[in-house]
Amino acid sequence: MTSPTTHTTADGRGAGAPLAGEGSGLPADEQLPLSAPGLITALERLQIAGAVGASLLVSRGHAWFMISRAAAPATVEIEAAPSRVLPRALALSPERANRLRAAGFVAGGPGQRPLRRAQALEAAGRAPLADELLALLDAVYGEASLGEGGLRLRLGAPDPLRGDALIQRMTEAARAADPAVGRSRLYAAMLDAELLLLVEPDGAPTQVGELSGWPVYAAFTDHDALRRQDARAPLHRRLGGRALFPLLLEHRVGSLLINSAGPVGGELYRNEVQTLAGAVYRAPPRPRS
Repeated sequence: MTSPTTHTTADGRGAGAPLAGEGSGLPADEQLPLSAPGLITALERLQIAGAVGASLLVSRGHAWFMISRAAAPATVEIEAAPSRVLPRALALSPERANRLRAAGFVAGGPGQRPLRRAQALEAAGRAPLADELLALLDAVYGEASLGEGGLRLRLGAPDPLRGDALIQRMTEAARAADPAVGRSRLYAAMLDAELLLLVEPDGAPTQVGELSGWPVYAAFTDHDALRRQDARAPLHRRLGGRALFPLLLEHRVGSLLINSAGPVGGELYRNEVQTLAGAVYRAPPRPRS
């Protein structure tokens, strides 16, 4: 594994949990059409029924705003799509980026996305906020906001994953005086961890790159790490390590990126995935609890 880095910028051998929104650790989504009245209603539901961490995605074309229920009563945080997630030809001009900053968005969200923190969400503020966000889609994102729009409401907070030990081992491996010892502990943590693997609608891993002609896949240790990569939480599958690594071999893996947008991440190469899959094949089945 490449040395884990700190970026600035269910166990078992069988099939993993269903896709996102169907038991992947995320609450079920409600998909709603994009309109000012619909956004106002969704904001009301987010405030009244949403748990801390619940979210409302406002999107049109390539542009989006992610509104998350904050810990303070009746407050939300709002992330805006950064220029780097837009098609290159539609990247934000300095003038448009300044409009976003003038609206109170400053770099500081996951992955240094533009973020507006702790905004009150009282009844009187819902309609003005809805009007403002819809206007910003046009004023800031322009052509990038052309296309189909919609609202995605998640009233629950994501379930935690078994990833803390893996993050700790990745950090330790980067500092280990004896790399072999650090790597051994890291591999053991990977087999015991749960990861979120980017997948296609049929459940196959999503190729995010290529390494010497072999596909590169991406996985994340928790929902925050996935959100750093893409706040819209692309389709993914929750898998224990003992199910993940044999699956990757079946799909000709060249490497696996882990937490590609930080804060702590690394890359497993094909030979390392083979080692981990081999450990799964050699191990006796774990008793069911």
